[in-house]
Amino acid sequence: MTDLPLSTLAAVTVRDPDAAARDILARQWTQDVQWSALIAVACISAVLSHLAFRAQGVPPEAIMPALRWPFVTAGIEIAILWFTAFSLWRVGRTFGGAGDARGALSLVVWLQGMLIGVQVLQFALLGAPALSSLVWLVGVGLALWWFTRFAMVLHGFSSPVRVMGVTLLVAISLFSAFSLVLAFLGLGPSTEPVN
Repeated sequence: MTDLPLSTLAAVTVRDPDAAARDILARQWTQDVQWSALIAVACISAVLSHLAFRAQGVPPEAIMPALRWPFVTAGIEIAILWFTAFSLWRVGRTFGGAGDARGALSLVVWLQGMLIGVQVLQFALLGAPALSSLVWLVGVGLALWWFTRFAMVLHGFSSPVRVMGVTLLVAISLFSAFSLVLAFLGLGPSTEPVN
């Protein structure tokens, strides 16, 4: 399946994430390709986020300081994606998985690429807030499901419930730690009233 074009691979991811994960791992992308793709998806996601802010007329002071500038947002996304891949690898190995760091990074980058599609759809539906919110909820569900299936294929796990449970616990822990770091750096949510 490794000769599939990326557009076809995206469709396979939607209907059979296990097969997509096996295909991605079989491609054996080099580190240069992985990091180029990681930076690209992070930058695209950051630009889409800021376009959405502008389209919605969100005032700069209402945006968390860490997300007020696209290049800072992209840098944060790069760090989050790298740490997500690292966690996917290390936590999986801790629970007896057989995956490697290279495969984890490829899968996380592909997952983010798929979520950019959700962002684009959300952006297109900004004029219909209810639909845009629904797309966001579906995107969160898909992200969790794809990540769970990718982790199972990467590490050879057989229980999606267990993998999903561990994923949620790790995600909550990482989010809490990340929030503390931003607060320490003075980049957390602003407490000043917005006029």
